[in-house]
Amino acid sequence: MKRDNYPLKTVTRRPSFFKEKAIAMTISLVSAIAAALMAQDLMTKKQVVQRIVEAPAPAAAPSIQTTRVLVARSELNYGDRINTAVLQVVDWPSHSVPEGAYGNISQFFSEHRERVALTRIVPGEAVLGYKVTGPGRRAGMAAMLRDNMKAATIRVDESGNVGGFVRPGDTVDVLVTHVEKNVTDEGGKSKTEMTDVLLEGIRVLAADQVVDQGSSTPTLSRTITLEVTTRQAQKLALAAQIGTLSLVIRDPADVENTVHERVTTADFRGDVDAGGLLIPTAAVADPTPNQAPVTKAVGPVVSVVRVTTRESYEVPSEGARLTRAGGT
Repeated sequence: MKRDNYPLKTVTRRPSFFKEKAIAMTISLVSAIAAALMAQDLMTKKQVVQRIVEAPAPAAAPSIQTTRVLVARSELNYGDRINTAVLQVVDWPSHSVPEGAYGNISQFFSEHRERVALTRIVPGEAVLGYKVTGPGRRAGMAAMLRDNMKAATIRVDESGNVGGFVRPGDTVDVLVTHVEKNVTDEGGKSKTEMTDVLLEGIRVLAADQVVDQGSSTPTLSRTITLEVTTRQAQKLALAAQIGTLSLVIRDPADVENTVHERVTTADFRGDVDAGGLLIPTAAVADPTPNQAPVTKAVGPVVSVVRVTTRESYEVPSEGARLTRAGGT
């Protein structure tokens, strides 16, 4: 039997059905996982946004009322001329605006005249009326005085000047130490040393001839100039004639004046000294226990003067015997 010579055909085999199904399932699974992750991320972001939206708004800070106040833009020292270039207006808490502050530059230069600094003013510090001269006035003692005030100078020593630490701008109390003469019942004389608080809360204008409040070096000044009223100046003049004046530095914030008692040497008894020791009082003998104190009745005394002697006799009460009181 004759066999025909036919060409051979190449048959390409397709992947199996199961392999195709496995690949499809893998792709579907990966897609499902990715979709789940995307959905979870979207839900998380949505919850965060919802929380932010639902969160209560923060409480607004309480508003602080402010007032426009004139302050120094650059540092000023005693004698410096003041112009608009060294000043600026800022917002200042209304509850703490210092007395004598200016609200604007036009108010400060009300008469369009130059003014001069009377003390050191640092940048940002409020420019107050008593720290500068009046419009058109030069720097000097008269320019430093407030309305209806006077300048009075007293002489002090090292101790009265608090060791030289009293400087212009300080607030002090003035003490006066003097001696008061008394006449006793017997006709004799006695002296009592005492110290009184003469003036309180007095502003220091100058120490010797130094008026610059920016000075911080202690100086043993011999004279101190104070800002006082006319009545206070009279008290200073009188006190300087009858006693010794001394100064006590006080806190400027302490504006309360109290009534102080006079201190005499008798007040030393029973006080505590600087070392913490009690100063004892004079001992007084107590009566003997169970024994009543003896009271001696004394009547009028009659003095008999002879040529060389003088004798005194007590005039006893009725029924008592005449006794000699003593003689010379």
